[in-house]
Amino acid sequence: MKIALTEKYLKQIAVYYKDGSAKKLIPQLEKSWRKIAPEQAFSYSTVEEIIEGFYSEEKSRYSIVSIFAFFTMLIASFGLFGLTLFIAQSRTKEIGIKKVLGCSDTIIIFSFLRINILYVVIASVISIPITFYTMTEWLSDYSARTEIHWWIFALSFLIAGIVVTATVFIHSYHATKLDPVKSLRHE
Repeated sequence: MKIALTEKYLKQIAVYYKDGSAKKLIPQLEKSWRKIAPEQAFSYSTVEEIIEGFYSEEKSRYSIVSIFAFFTMLIASFGLFGLTLFIAQSRTKEIGIKKVLGCSDTIIIFSFLRINILYVVIASVISIPITFYTMTEWLSDYSARTEIHWWIFALSFLIAGIVVTATVFIHSYHATKLDPVKSLRHE
């Protein structure tokens, strides 16, 4: 049987093959291609390469989004650090008064830690449902579904807690070591 094909009709052929047989199959395909369409160059690509080409732009976008997410978390941590430091410094006078009234350094530090951790918990309780709803709605537009894991929220809470705890602890510790008279004059 002779196949009469013109150049404008033959663009590509899909061939199903078993794993590991591609090295033997490609020379045979090239030989057959030259018989059928000698004017056109033989080139081939596997399904994996084609899919990789489809998703190469997505991989680039993933890298860019990951970098921006890292910097966003870094800037948010600095903002949280600054806000916590401002609140802690504005309460230096309170630390001096507590020292004059006989509170120990440990009680003063832990009272400030407790209050600031409570702020982080309240912020998390407010932000997690909003974030979960927004992300679920946004991800529902994609054909490939993915879950939003609980550990992402736990990690963000942990990072915020560490930043707040470290900031409050360091500032409260330094303020408790000051002379109460200097703490009361602070402002």
